[in-house]
Amino acid sequence: MRIQLILLTLAAAVTVTKAQGLGIPRYTWQEVRQNLATHQDVTEMVDCTLGIRPTRLCRHMFNQLRGFVYEVVQRNCIRCPPQTRRVVNQAVAHLQRNYTREFNRLIRGVRS
Repeated sequence: MRIQLILLTLAAAVTVTKAQGLGIPRYTWQEVRQNLATHQDVTEMVDCTLGIRPTRLCRHMFNQLRGFVYEVVQRNCIRCPPQTRRVVNQAVAHLQRNYTREFNRLIRGVRS
């Protein structure tokens, strides 16, 4: 569950702002919903985050996710702002409920 919560911090935004210079993005729930609205969006996010899809074919935000996904997973999002942690919880619930297969693929990919 810890990895799931952390990963979904990554699964989410069009506009990214840096949190206190730490390089950890903050997202709004609206941004998360926009980027995870369809199965195609979720598949793109997983493929880009895991490095399966070439960067030139990925949204800018998904390319950014690729760069810090493992750091966030290893540190359990300790340095994440409170807003990001709240959004993570919402995103986890959304993906588990609506996109279980892709969510599980993301978790397996990060663990391997």
